[in-house]
Amino acid sequence: MSPRAWVILIVVGMVMFVAFNNIAGDDATETPQAAVRSEPTKPRAAEPTPTPSSYRVEYIVTRTVGGPIDIRWTNETEGHENVDEINLGDKTWTKTFQMEPGTFAYVTAQNGPRANANATVTCELKIDGQRIDYTEASGKFASVTCSDTVGH
Repeated sequence: MSPRAWVILIVVGMVMFVAFNNIAGDDATETPQAAVRSEPTKPRAAEPTPTPSSYRVEYIVTRTVGGPIDIRWTNETEGHENVDEINLGDKTWTKTFQMEPGTFAYVTAQNGPRANANATVTCELKIDGQRIDYTEASGKFASVTCSDTVGH
């Protein structure tokens, strides 16, 4: 027999030996084991709260006694607007906008020179109905300012 035939015979014999042992071991000698894989559990990350695309911003200015008042504010695009020498009496002035997150909301009001010394002026800033800022002052030239960055 040639050496090549011996090599083939040995390889075939080894393959049969391994195959026979695997078949016999599966039948009677080994007890099947369930595969168990243990990994440390990690706390699940909280889902991020979605940021609204816009917020309802409300400016509120009040005055206790009549007389002129100046009001200035930023609008929904951060442009500046104002009314000068408006006479509120004991009424309330309000402006409401939808503003994007990161927009600067700002309102200021000042009693004029003809205001009563007891005249009180207030400003309030609400975002989505929640009071964010409030200021109150009294007298001639009394000034109040309310501001915040929307959605911070």
